[in-house]
This record gives sequence, structure tokens and C-alpha cells, in this order.
Amino acid sequence: MTITLKDVGSGFKRTAINENFDTIESELNNNVLKKDGSQQLEADIDMNSNKTINQADGVLNSDGVNKGQLVAAITALGSGEIVRTRETQLGSAASGQVFTLAGAYTVGNESLEVRRNGLPQQTSSYTETNTTTVTMVDSFNLTDTFEFIVYTAA
Repeated sequence: MTITLKDVGSGFKRTAINENFDTIESELNNNVLKKDGSQQLEADIDMNSNKTINQADGVLNSDGVNKGQLVAAITALGSGEIVRTRETQLGSAASGQVFTLAGAYTVGNESLEVRRNGLPQQTSSYTETNTTTVTMVDSFNLTDTFEFIVYTAA
């Protein structure tokens, strides 16, 4: 989708008006959701300070969820009851930036939730290293409390 605004042909402050139209045209063409999905909506659109669908993973109870999170939940529901396993560790339990979990989970299927001091962490702040370890990207304190919550189908 391309939006083109016509230049003003004559009149007072024609150059200033045309510059404004050029700015609006550029903004619409470069920062608005495109039909072909080639560009996502900007995350800071005001939705009562909540994220909208097809955005980054929702982390707060008030955030929307994205397609990947919904697909993971639907898949688990189709398989049976969802079971939640919670494991809590202090930052001092990590070896460097790596936490070893007692239970195993499937890497990359959006079944792992990580909380630091009670706050959900974005997936950009940790890496699912393998089925039993999580590597934190951000630095943390030895006294920080980490919760690793795994959702699986029973």
C-alpha cells in the first residue's frame, strides 16, 4: 500500500504545506502496518499502555499475547491438560550466567517462562541453551530470585 498526497499548487506558504505533506506521506508509507505484513505495527501505539496482538511476547497480565503464545497454548490444550512446573533458584545457584534446571522441557516451543524477582522476563533476556539449562543474557545479583516455570501438556 502506498499513500501519495498531492502537492498544493498555489497559495500562501505553499512550500511549508508541501513539506508537511511530505513528512506525513513518509510516515504513513514507512511506519504503518502494510497489507503484505512486511512491517509490523509500532509497539508504542496507545492501547491503554498495553501491547497489541502480533507484538512482542506479552509479559504483564495486562499485555496482549502474540500468535506464537496462542499456538503453544492451543497445542497444549489439544494434547490434554496443561501442567505447570515451577522451579525457584537464587542468582548464586548459577554457574556464571547459566542456570541448570532439575526438570527438562522442550526448547523453543514457548513453554518456558522466566521470572526475576517476581517480574516476567522477555525472551531477549535469556537463552534456552538446551533442555535443562538457561543462560541469562542480562547481568544479575547473587541474591536475585529466579523462577523457571514450564508449561507442558499432561
